[in-house]
Amino acid sequence: MQMYQKTDKLLNKLQAVNVLFINNIQQVYQELIVLIRDQYSEEDLQIIGCPSQEQISLLISTSSSK
Repeated sequence: MQMYQKTDKLLNKLQAVNVLFINNIQQVYQELIVLIRDQYSEEDLQIIGCPSQEQISLLISTSSSK
């Protein structure tokens, strides 16, 4: 029983760290996309295939659920 409690606590901590990590990635990408949009036109962004904030969020959520 104690082993399961320790495992649950560890999993909860790992999930919390994962959420913090994901939030940090999204925040950094949001800042990066602002800088990129200041320098490039919408057409240039489409040409280089720059993903949107929503696409990054979707990518992160699908990869973190595996």
